[in-house]
Amino acid sequence: MAKEVGALVKLQIKGGAANPS
Repeated sequence: MAKEVGALVKLQIKGGAANPS
């Protein structure tokens, strides 16, 4: 589960600059 959460967080940080939510 931690693996999935880490991946989601990484994607959010990477896409946050272009698509902040």
